[in-house]
Amino acid sequence: MTTTTLRHFKGGTLEVTEVPIQKCDCDEEFVLEDAALIAGYTRMLGDRSIVGKITISLNELKGTYSVQDFLPA
Repeated sequence: MTTTTLRHFKGGTLEVTEVPIQKCDCDEEFVLEDAALIAGYTRMLGDRSIVGKITISLNELKGTYSVQDFLPA
């Protein structure tokens, strides 16, 4: 099962499609690594002053970046 998630950043909105979710009793959860990747990408967009609505699938995002790309050096 997949979903689309929206994240807001300075200057715009990130829409990530095809994000797999795990169904729990009364909640839906993202895989932690996916959530970290989305958070890092969202922060990068804001830091680089990107403006507008960005739409990307999680597979495209994973094909370009990894969580390690967003860790402090």
